[in-house]
Amino acid sequence: MLSTSGLGLETGFPLLSAQLPGQGWPLGSLIDFALQQPGIGELQLLKPALLQKQKLPIALINPPLIPNIIAWQQWGANPAQLYSIKTCYLADALWACEKALKQGCFGAVLLWQEHIHSAALRRLHLAAQHHDALFVIMRPLQSAIQHSPAPLRLQLKPQAKGLSLQIIKRLGKPLDSPVFIPLYLNTRHEHALLDQHKTSTPAAGRPQSELAYTGHRHH
Repeated sequence: MLSTSGLGLETGFPLLSAQLPGQGWPLGSLIDFALQQPGIGELQLLKPALLQKQKLPIALINPPLIPNIIAWQQWGANPAQLYSIKTCYLADALWACEKALKQGCFGAVLLWQEHIHSAALRRLHLAAQHHDALFVIMRPLQSAIQHSPAPLRLQLKPQAKGLSLQIIKRLGKPLDSPVFIPLYLNTRHEHALLDQHKTSTPAAGRPQSELAYTGHRHH
């Protein structure tokens, strides 16, 4: 059964929600992020939405770094609901993503992938419409100039204490100027350090709740 919900999932950031059709993240739809680099705060940006969707498992497909379980616990999330899936080939990543979306057993599906053809993006967008999962693809910054069937596309760049978001595609009128999203107010945390720790132990003055990954990369 295809999703027909027009309501958005609350982002947790009023400035961002006000700029999105449905006043939140669209569900049952492809959301396309163009990242300056992985680990700049993309999971912090999605944190409020992921916490709302964790009644079902959350799938992280090819995350660039190993999820920090302690941090997820500090967020109030259940680590048992977190599934990190690592594939060696693009075809396997796309297959896993499509199955997760069509089966409807995941509340959120996040995919990090550098190169995806537009035909594969359309296939995943159609698969997402079978259920009301939060579905986000994280791609490099240069993907912003490429075609994508996603109704919502954002360009993410790090900025002191948060992220600069440029909405490059949405339903309705385009947004000319970027939106600043504060992620680390009232802490001594700097955006560039978010995902660069070698262990799950937080550095002095940096709360565990702000760490999404450890610094270990998959091999």
